[in-house]
Amino acid sequence: MGAFYNKALTKLTSTTTVGPDFSETTSDFPLSPGEPLKPLIEKLERKPDVILCFYSKPDYFPPDLWEINIPKIWYVYDTHLHFDELSTTAYLFDLVICTDEPTKEKMIHAGIENATSLGFAADKDFYYREYQANKPRKYQIGFAGNLANIPQFQTRRALIRQLQKKYDVKVIEHHTFSGAAVGDFYQDCQLVLNHAIKDDLNMRVPEVLLSGRPLVTPNVTGIELQYKDSEHLFIYENNNIEELIDRLLAAPDQAELVAQQGQNWVLNNHTYDQRAQDLLEKINDLILKFKAGQIPHKNKQLKQFAQFNYHRFRYIGDGLTWLNHHWEPKNAPEKALKLILKAFILSLKVISKASKRPYFQDNKGN
Repeated sequence: MGAFYNKALTKLTSTTTVGPDFSETTSDFPLSPGEPLKPLIEKLERKPDVILCFYSKPDYFPPDLWEINIPKIWYVYDTHLHFDELSTTAYLFDLVICTDEPTKEKMIHAGIENATSLGFAADKDFYYREYQANKPRKYQIGFAGNLANIPQFQTRRALIRQLQKKYDVKVIEHHTFSGAAVGDFYQDCQLVLNHAIKDDLNMRVPEVLLSGRPLVTPNVTGIELQYKDSEHLFIYENNNIEELIDRLLAAPDQAELVAQQGQNWVLNNHTYDQRAQDLLEKINDLILKFKAGQIPHKNKQLKQFAQFNYHRFRYIGDGLTWLNHHWEPKNAPEKALKLILKAFILSLKVISKASKRPYFQDNKGN
């Protein structure tokens, strides 16, 4: 998501990317997880006007972010799974961008008053295909996504097994395809299925629609604020999905009409080029408020806790390493506790390497 936004923002303003290189995406400054950001900023000829962070993997979340005096924005998702942890981390930022209005309101209710929303978008280079109504399709139904054997995907796996008993359902693991290959896969499907892990309006919605295929998607909170049922896509409840699919397979002209309308809707309203325009307006507004002294100062200890919480939440080893680097013992008992902490981190590194469990982000205990 960060790469998509950066591509769109570079058409409008100057950007500098920082963080690990990933797949086909490279950074201007490829810092590794755990490397501080302040030394890099001090070397730049021009100090950045704003720091924009994305919640993504591989994760670069500067360990010194809490003490950098530059306006900070966090574009955060996965709040449907980890709201308590992420809403705590959000305290670090001067502006928090959620992917839908209901989540924004929930964030504000949790005490993050500086929350706003910009919905998920789709990248034209990856997903847009010129609409073809009569193109032969290989599969009745397609699904691209994660089916890992972990509890959060149990309902998804059960739904797909149920549908495969009756329909030709082709599943691809999203991470096994890169770039435009996912859009190509959608072209081979008469219908495309979406499934939400936990009432989330996910990225798959605009991406499928931009590819020009009929989307069958669950009725999640906030979807009606961005899309219209039977005009842009088809919404199902769990108890009527087969009835809906039967109807669409029996009336392909209706499905194709909605697919074309959905594609036009996303093309005109939900691409990253449009989102970048909206995002830049929010960035400029934040910069002006910061320069005018209208951004309230935040409690130092709470900022430190929010920073630690993020690292601890993602990888316990990273969280403990951060605590070890930033904790300054004030008395003998605290010094003894810090020695115990150091010993525990060393033990955790050994365990991480031996068990290959990701207690640290790079899974090597570094």
